[in-house]
Amino acid sequence: MAEALTQKKIDALSAKRPASKREVPDGGQSGLYLIVGPRAFKWIVRYRSPATGENVKLAIGDYGPAKPKLGLHDARKAAEGTLRLVRQGQDPRDGRDAAAADLTIADAFADFVKRYAMKENKPSTVADTQAFINREISPKWGKRRIRSITRHDIVKLIDGIAEDQLDSEGKLRQAGRPQSAVRVRALLSKAFSWFAAKGIVSENPFRDIEVPAAPRARDRVLSEDEIRWLWSATATVGWPFGDLARLLLLTAQRRDEVAAAEWREFSITDAIWSIPPERTKNGRRQVLPLAPQVTKILAGLPRVVAHALPSVKPGEHSKVDEENPFVLSTNAETPISGYSRAKKKIDENMLAVARKETANPELSIEPWTLHDLRRTAASGMAGLGIAVHVVEAVLNHKSGVISGVAAIYNRHDYAREKRQALEAWANRLDEIVGAGTRQNVVALALRTGERA
Repeated sequence: MAEALTQKKIDALSAKRPASKREVPDGGQSGLYLIVGPRAFKWIVRYRSPATGENVKLAIGDYGPAKPKLGLHDARKAAEGTLRLVRQGQDPRDGRDAAAADLTIADAFADFVKRYAMKENKPSTVADTQAFINREISPKWGKRRIRSITRHDIVKLIDGIAEDQLDSEGKLRQAGRPQSAVRVRALLSKAFSWFAAKGIVSENPFRDIEVPAAPRARDRVLSEDEIRWLWSATATVGWPFGDLARLLLLTAQRRDEVAAAEWREFSITDAIWSIPPERTKNGRRQVLPLAPQVTKILAGLPRVVAHALPSVKPGEHSKVDEENPFVLSTNAETPISGYSRAKKKIDENMLAVARKETANPELSIEPWTLHDLRRTAASGMAGLGIAVHVVEAVLNHKSGVISGVAAIYNRHDYAREKRQALEAWANRLDEIVGAGTRQNVVALALRTGERA
């Protein structure tokens, strides 16, 4: 007779997994088995179908101490419930099939976000999860039935994100996005484990799927020429994505922090932007001083209202602004979205500007992302001699310069230093893009007594 599983035995199996999958019976609950393998660690229940007499192996969830995964106690309870149905003449699969037979990917993931992500994750993580579902999963799988997804489908989806996409002539159509592939894999793994635990799928097709190759650390920084071309392109693209790109470059904040900013977070009088902790990646409030160039952009933004699209012009403020809390919104209800299409438009305009300026119709620009604007700003501040710990404070990072016990007592948020850094960077951008050229010429002329 099999021995009852204990937490100590399970921990030992987890620490030293066999080369191939094996079933470990639990003597403490008949019919319950722990499947252990290089990539598998889940619970199944074995029983004979009352209707057909066939031997059934029913997955009831992955092992884990926190729900939706099952610990030993919960697995035994789930197994006992399953076998109780068998003793009553029912096949436990029947109820699951009836509930999930017609469930689409779109419906299943909406359920996952509502019942799991929104309860277990902070709002910014939920927003990221929803963005990946909308961008990477729904367009390809949205109308498919959840139970039709196979391991092959998952591998094809993840590889398609990670690898370069070429056109029929072998030219690069879209660069691979290994970082996105890693994150989509993690999302799918969590979601399908939850689907299996909830009986939405009877078998988790995700098992044994390899993690994509680790993405290379990005170090893309736009050159001064590229910054100038970008700035010109954003003027052509205009509101809202042209303004988004400029704000990203001026503030050095993350894309979603800027794109989902709300008017209530800003004090234009004090030139301060206070990003609440639920909207920052590390869960810490970011109090960011604003350079005059930023407040000027904000002052010129339209405030769209639901019943007045697109009649509100830049600089005009609606009398019912409270209906639209977002700084950048096209529908007065949600922040802007559609970054890929907007980025493509910026790229096209940027390339056109570059080719015209250089008189080189064959000129190409190395691919870059909106996140690279944050890195460009950080690099630009460092190039101006701004101390590393101040740049880290601007980025809302935990500085590597001040750590340990010193970091515990260092509560200074470097407000003055951050303001100086961001204003210095904004002025440097003016010089790069030519915004300050005319002003400098006038000032020099007045000093020398010449006519400007």
